[in-house]
Amino acid sequence: MTLKSTNPATGEVLKTFDPITRTQALELVEKSHEAYGKWRHTSFIERKVIMMKFAELLKSRIDELSELITLEMGKRISESNKEVGFCARIVEFYANGA
Repeated sequence: MTLKSTNPATGEVLKTFDPITRTQALELVEKSHEAYGKWRHTSFIERKVIMMKFAELLKSRIDELSELITLEMGKRISESNKEVGFCARIVEFYANGA
């Protein structure tokens, strides 16, 4: 069974995906656990730098990300732009709180 990403405004199938297997899911959980093991030993300053870079990436790709949100969720592009900007501000808020 494939999974479909569908534009809600037009019904157009944007992309199809094959579901992952149980083995693949377990491998991803293991990789996530390993990544957490490394992340938990990073300093707050290192985390802040990484999170601020992420916020900058969100802002620099706002048009691309907004288009994706609009295609997949049916939001107006202006709403999608605001959503990406809001996400960037949330990341900055937590980065500055670290």
